[in-house]
Amino acid sequence: MSKNFQWTTEEETDWAERIPAPSPAPPKRPPRRRRGVWRLLLPGILGLLFHQIYQRVTAVTADVEAEIRSSQELLEQAESREDVELFTTVLSGRDAHWTAVQQSLFRQDLLWGQSLGLSLLAAPPEVISVTVAPDLQSAEMLVERQYTTGEADAPVGVTLTHSLTFRRGESRWLLAPPSDAFWGAWRQAGGYYVTLIYPERDEAIALRLLREMDGQVRELCRFEPAAECPSGWQLLVRLDTDPTSLTAVTDAERLFSANPVFELPTPSLVGLPIDDIGYAALAQVYISQVVDRAIFEVVAWAAPSPWAAG
Repeated sequence: MSKNFQWTTEEETDWAERIPAPSPAPPKRPPRRRRGVWRLLLPGILGLLFHQIYQRVTAVTADVEAEIRSSQELLEQAESREDVELFTTVLSGRDAHWTAVQQSLFRQDLLWGQSLGLSLLAAPPEVISVTVAPDLQSAEMLVERQYTTGEADAPVGVTLTHSLTFRRGESRWLLAPPSDAFWGAWRQAGGYYVTLIYPERDEAIALRLLREMDGQVRELCRFEPAAECPSGWQLLVRLDTDPTSLTAVTDAERLFSANPVFELPTPSLVGLPIDDIGYAALAQVYISQVVDRAIFEVVAWAAPSPWAAG
C-alpha cells in the first residue's frame, strides 16, 4: 500500500498562524519637557493679553474723557456768550424740572452759587478729575472755580469745587442731575438751639457748620437783650439739594415766612471749599443767614414763634 506524501516549502507555510501578532504600542505621553515649557510661557501669554485689554480700556476711557471735556468747554462758551440756547444743547432733558431750573439759574447768573454773596471770576474753571462709570454711560467731573468775597476794597480770593454729573446723549455728553445715590440718605443733628437736616454727601461740612451756627445763635440768645430764647426752642435748618434753593436764597422775604423749616442750599450746590480761607468765607454766609432767621423768630416777634418746639 503506497503512501502519499505532500511536501511543503517554507514559502508555503502560513507563518502568521504560528507567530502571534504584536500587541499595540501604548500611547505616547507628551514629553515632560513640553509641559514645563507651557508652564513657563503661560504667565507671559496671559500677561500680554491683560496688557492689551488694559491698553484698549485705557484708550476707550481716554476718548470718553475727551468727549466729556468737550461738552464742558461748550458750557463755558455758553456762559461767556450768555447764550442760553447753546447752554440748553448741553443739558440733559430727562428731568424737566431740573432742566428748567438750570436755565433759570443760567439767566440770573446764579448757576455756580453766586447767590450767597460770592462773586464768580471770569477765569475758566480748572478740571481736576473725570471719573467715568464702568458702563461708560455716566461720569462725574470735579472742577475748581475762583471767587472773591468781602469788601470791594479788600476782596478775598476763594476757591470752591463743584461735582458735575454727565450722561451720554445721542450726539454728545450732557450735563445731568445727580442721582439720589449721589446725595445719599438724609441725616439730622442737633445743637443747643439749631437742629440741622442735611444730605449724607455733605455731612462733614454740615456738622462743622452746625457747630458754628449754633454757637452764634447761643451768643445771640445770651447777650442780646431783646432776644428771648425760651427753653426748648429750636431753629430747624435744612440744607436743600434742590437747585431751586440757589434762587430762593436771594429772596429776603423767606426770612419772614411761616415755614417751620428754614432752607438753605446744601454746600455742594454752592461749592465746597478747598482750604480754611474758603471755608471761613462760606461759613460766614451760612451763619449770617441763620442768625437773621433766629432774630426774626426770637427778637422781631419778641416771643417764641408759633411753630417753635416745646
